[in-house]
Amino acid sequence: MSDKDILKLEKFCELYEVPTSFVDSLNQFELIHLTAIDDELYIENEELPVIEKFIRLHYDLDINVEGLDVINNLLQKIDTLKKEIIQLENELKYYR
Repeated sequence: MSDKDILKLEKFCELYEVPTSFVDSLNQFELIHLTAIDDELYIENEELPVIEKFIRLHYDLDINVEGLDVINNLLQKIDTLKKEIIQLENELKYYR
């Protein structure tokens, strides 16, 4: 993992004007994954869109972290069901 693939947590929070406690809460609820290197916390670049989504939901819609966890679980279930529907439609096409 290179320096271009990660962003220091403090720098991220400064850029997005969010407290580190919010991002840490997301990590505690396992909504995101923070990487620890030499006692410093970092965010991987692929986590950025996910964190941005949670920031918008939290600050624009005033949804607490517990609510974000519920929303995330429901969205994952929807994605799983969509994939299952596509698989079943493909199987149905095979038998037509």
